Amino acid sequence: MKLLIVGGGVTGTYAALLARGLGDVTLWEAGSTVGGRMRGGLSACDYGAQYITTTRARAQQPPHRGLADGGLLAPFDAAARVVGDNPFSGGGEAPDAAHFVAPRGFAALAEHFAASSGAAVECGRRLQSIAVDETGTISINGAPTDYSAVILTLPVVTLLEKVSIGGRLAVPEALRDVSYSKRWCLMARCQLESPLGWAAKYVQMPAARYICDDASRRGSGAGSEGTVLVVHSSVPFALEDPSMSPAAAKEALLHDLRQAVPELRSVGATECVLWDPSQVRKPFAGSAGFAELSPRVLVTGDAFGPSGNFDGCLVAAEKTVAQLSKL
Repeated sequence: MKLLIVGGGVTGTYAALLARGLGDVTLWEAGSTVGGRMRGGLSACDYGAQYITTTRARAQQPPHRGLADGGLLAPFDAAARVVGDNPFSGGGEAPDAAHFVAPRGFAALAEHFAASSGAAVECGRRLQSIAVDETGTISINGAPTDYSAVILTLPVVTLLEKVSIGGRLAVPEALRDVSYSKRWCLMARCQLESPLGWAAKYVQMPAARYICDDASRRGSGAGSEGTVLVVHSSVPFALEDPSMSPAAAKEALLHDLRQAVPELRSVGATECVLWDPSQVRKPFAGSAGFAELSPRVLVTGDAFGPSGNFDGCLVAAEKTVAQLSKL
């Protein structure tokens, strides 16, 4: 089998790893490096995913165990290190939950999967169109290819809005129902009057919903240039004004940051980005782990797993590769 995987996030890179025994695998990533929505920002901090929640049983199985043994995942005591109105206190989580952070950044997980897969990784490759003709030939960006199968892992909203899907490919109606949230994310290099007593803090403010000390959350010390604080807006704040500029979002989030962190002395370099799409709001209906555009062109990702998180990406990749292995 000659397989093309489009999207270098967790789902795509893990699928490449799982598919290494199926034949020749090529992985396309539109950005300059793999990582997808887990890529970092200012000072390589994690502005998107903050921690991984799994079960204690799964934490002892691949790939979690190997990631932990390799120093790519580390246990995170969320109940003790996350304060405020958070979902980890007051018995609000499953009793067998286990939490992890990525000391080297969450993008390092996708980088590890890609490097271990043996796939030919091609960054800067963007999918613009895909079609299958009556002979079964798959055309990519208008040109016929000799790929025997394609896995599409880019967010569903991106696929439907940015990619032309034609020929004998059919888009399931349920795919159009998938939706995602979005949030503004501020990264700010700060000087503090005194150490914070927490790694992350949930707040209820006009713009901000979550604040974290990126180095403390990862379990490392602050850099010589100061502490990088990451601020997530609430979803409603990001949705209420679709035309909001990064400058306006930064001003609102900085205002809330100063109110929520009295230890804050000064703010230096900042970066404010719209994390869109961020988390799955409405997943794809069904439990197959993928959607078929044709038997050899499958769509998968966090919207297709049992949960829209890291484990959901892994399960979706597992089910998708298992399906292709039957061909």
